[in-house]
Amino acid sequence: MEQKKTKKPTKKARKDSRIRNVHEIRNGTLPQGYEHYIFVSYSRSGNIPEWLQNHFVPVLRKCMATLMPDEPALFVDEEIDPGSDWPDTLANALHKSCCMVAIWTPRYFRSKWCIAEWKTMMHREKQLGLRTSDNPKGIVYPIIYADGTSFPDEAKRTQYRRDFKQFAYPYEVFKHSERYLHFHDQVSNMAEELVERMKTVPKWDSSWESVRPDTEPPFPPKFRRL
Repeated sequence: MEQKKTKKPTKKARKDSRIRNVHEIRNGTLPQGYEHYIFVSYSRSGNIPEWLQNHFVPVLRKCMATLMPDEPALFVDEEIDPGSDWPDTLANALHKSCCMVAIWTPRYFRSKWCIAEWKTMMHREKQLGLRTSDNPKGIVYPIIYADGTSFPDEAKRTQYRRDFKQFAYPYEVFKHSERYLHFHDQVSNMAEELVERMKTVPKWDSSWESVRPDTEPPFPPKFRRL
């Protein structure tokens, strides 16, 4: 007997399949399998940990809480020793997060942990058909905290990123400056965009790939040695 040829799904059919494979967050509850709305990815170098703790994370959490019916679950690692191996707890938290906010600095792209986190979510975007011409938004939300000119080309091409260089003050006194009001406005706008993305997050899939850290950073520094 002549075997029937199996037709490959069309581009439209694949796209429709991905659209059906989403969970709409309308009642404020996380979809099954997820444990965090946001995973904050950052390098622990310089004053970034203080900036996150004193300013960014508290404001983002409050702004999101204003827009959501429940308390937003944000994962910010503040305890793991940066000199140790990438722990399973960190990989699991990323695996069960809806979206990643990446705090980009030159050192971010020299950290094997940060690169692994970034690549893990980019792999997920590719698998889900995100960050394409048809669907340009993704699940990685980058923030430029410092520099930007020495970033790898792949990062430079990333759209939908916010520039926070003018708000990179880790000190408490920053809260009493006029610029802090503009900082709050930026974070508030960002919270609105994140909450909007949360409304149609992909269904959680246990088979999503987790990229392990390389032994050496994949992006060499672009600064000329003196």
